[in-house]
Amino acid sequence: MQVLRFVLLVVGGDALRTSKRASRSSATDGAELATNSSGRMRVKNLYTFGAPKMAGPALADPLSEDGCFPGLRLVNKEAKPLAHQVDFAPPLLKVVWGYAHTKAEVGFLYNGDRLESKSCGWVGYTLETPSISLHKTELYVERTAEKYPHLRDMVKVALASSYNEDEKSVAEFVRAQGYGLVASAVCERCRTTAEDEVSHLIQNPRTLDCWLTFEGSDNTNDWINNLKILKTPFCGLEQRVHTGFKNSTMAMVLEPNFQREVRPRIGHCKSVEVLGHSLGGSIAALFTACAHSKVQPGQRGYDEFEKFYFEKKETKLMDFL
Repeated sequence: MQVLRFVLLVVGGDALRTSKRASRSSATDGAELATNSSGRMRVKNLYTFGAPKMAGPALADPLSEDGCFPGLRLVNKEAKPLAHQVDFAPPLLKVVWGYAHTKAEVGFLYNGDRLESKSCGWVGYTLETPSISLHKTELYVERTAEKYPHLRDMVKVALASSYNEDEKSVAEFVRAQGYGLVASAVCERCRTTAEDEVSHLIQNPRTLDCWLTFEGSDNTNDWINNLKILKTPFCGLEQRVHTGFKNSTMAMVLEPNFQREVRPRIGHCKSVEVLGHSLGGSIAALFTACAHSKVQPGQRGYDEFEKFYFEKKETKLMDFL
């Protein structure tokens, strides 16, 4: 049921009917200290795991000269004799005109030792078959840790806990791995069943760097609204974005606990990397794009930007839960 709901959220009812008819990390060394004239802090890296297309044209980093987000867009694949298998989520909006993947370097995580890298902006037209089993978070954790050793702790700590809404158990898990949970926010308005969306801010006590996670759950407050695939303006960006993904992002960010507990503390991190799996990857990308927006007061989208951006503050070790 979760997979079905996620498919509906991505492609929408109209798109289903239509289908029946028809690491840049090295380039951003020191980005954790980079601010603009207003003192705004930038996201050091964006990592998405099995995320679908979410904007048209491709979602781009407003503060990057080439529009490419630092970080990686990661996708699971399996090498097969005739047609390779691929995580079902990233290709979903192929049937919808005008959508593109977020601009970032790409890592295709194959079974075995194989790793295929593509540059930012790469577009491929290959024969592939979708696989639901390749969408599992655990598989992304396993393969990323193996093929990108420098990301091992990030996936084994942050990504592995990104679906857990129990603050106490997350704090204990993170602490056992040598890190600290600074703050969590559960999106009550996202509730449709017994599940919620959650975001965690985790800090490395040795380096003072942070990870900000977004849950990949597909629960939203209004499923009918989030089935829309029409693109809509967002945060003064040049691109228009998937309405459902925007709604999910806004619901999480506007949650009072996110504004009160999570967002004000990000600026105390030495750097922050933002990540998410599936829909969480879409939220992570939209959060980063909006936080980097160049929109000005009085322009459309500035009211949204005011809820996303975060200022650089004194770098410090924060209290852990």
